[in-house]
Amino acid sequence: MAFVIGWNLILEYVIGTASVARGYSGYLDSLLNNTIEVHLKQWMPIGVSWMSSYPDLFAFGITLLLTVMLAIGVKESTRFNNIFTGLNLVIVLYVVICGSFKANIANWQLKPETVPSPKYGKGGFFPYGVGGMLNGAASCFYAFVGFDCIATTGEEVRNPRRAIPISIVISLFVVFLAYFGVSVVETLLWPYYDQNVSAPLPYVFGQAGWPVAKWIISIGALAGLSTSLLGGMFPLPRVLYAMGSDGLIFRSLANVHPQLRTPLLATAVSGVFAGTMAMMFNVEELANMMSIGTLLAYSLVAVSVLMLRYEVTNNDPMDTSASADWKDSNLPILGEPGDNVFKTAFNWQGLTEPTEQTSSITKKLILVLGVLFFVMNSTGRAQHHCDRTTAEGRYFCIVFCRSICAFHSNLQHVCQHLPHVTAPDINMGTLRRLDGIG
Repeated sequence: MAFVIGWNLILEYVIGTASVARGYSGYLDSLLNNTIEVHLKQWMPIGVSWMSSYPDLFAFGITLLLTVMLAIGVKESTRFNNIFTGLNLVIVLYVVICGSFKANIANWQLKPETVPSPKYGKGGFFPYGVGGMLNGAASCFYAFVGFDCIATTGEEVRNPRRAIPISIVISLFVVFLAYFGVSVVETLLWPYYDQNVSAPLPYVFGQAGWPVAKWIISIGALAGLSTSLLGGMFPLPRVLYAMGSDGLIFRSLANVHPQLRTPLLATAVSGVFAGTMAMMFNVEELANMMSIGTLLAYSLVAVSVLMLRYEVTNNDPMDTSASADWKDSNLPILGEPGDNVFKTAFNWQGLTEPTEQTSSITKKLILVLGVLFFVMNSTGRAQHHCDRTTAEGRYFCIVFCRSICAFHSNLQHVCQHLPHVTAPDINMGTLRRLDGIG
């Protein structure tokens, strides 16, 4: 599990850094009238459909420059990040407030005959339908990546049980408001089918007749992307270092340079890898790859939390005091003659503590649940719609697993309804990954 989650984190940080570098290049190129894109397409075209149309040498170069800075020991500055993050939020407010003055609701009510091509949908508020919305959510999930860093500050917080969940919820809500406001203004200012993928906001405000706003937004975007690029690249060598120290990958990646005091090889490898991804793939492909890997990591976390809930709290056979307390208690013990799997699955004995047998059953049940989720979601996608049979089968899987898990809930747990949250989370993660692949 550690190997899989570690590689998913590497995938998240590498592709995150590459996508930010690609966005940085696009915004800067928009200020130069797309000079970089035009010349590179002319000199070094790439004729592969699933790759970028040209190698973005600027994105590759800025990633290598950041790699050199990190390799020589330049550390991330909290004040630097706070200042530029605040500047980024100010630009978001500027976009929402100023853009609302030229918003046109007619751009949400486009007739099908006004859409230039069938590939742009049918117009209206949902041009691609609910299915297109879900596919977009699977791709744009990367916008919310990074909130998990809050959980790493548990040792620095006075009351982590209260502060960390509140901080995560607030950060997700602020990010949602920012993306919601910007996307609303952007699609109301200009038709959705005529957007610039590389630098959408400067293009939209330029088309709206506000060239000054175009420059302000581009400068603010570059400031925000600078902090995102540093924040995405900084932990990547540390993940490689930790995995190398544990023997999960090559131990040479855990070597620390004696003078620079940094994992030099891990930093160089991660920088070259991220730079190559930024150079060869466009933002859309990078976002899809990142979302798939991140959703897999979060789904594995949900599975791990669900399994740990039903783990035996004391597996030490040498702990005689615990054994004596267990034998003296009035709680029934599994494994007696006459017990069967059905009684154990539905906890007819009324246990309030997990045992080896109940732990084994719930683990197998979680495995079966994951397979059923994958099969049901794959079937629904193969039929290009979620028919009644698929929906009912998926609902039955959730209800069946939740029912058995509820019978095995440890009454001493604080989160009594944890199984009711993690099971749908695994299902939605599986469905969104399939949407991203499709």
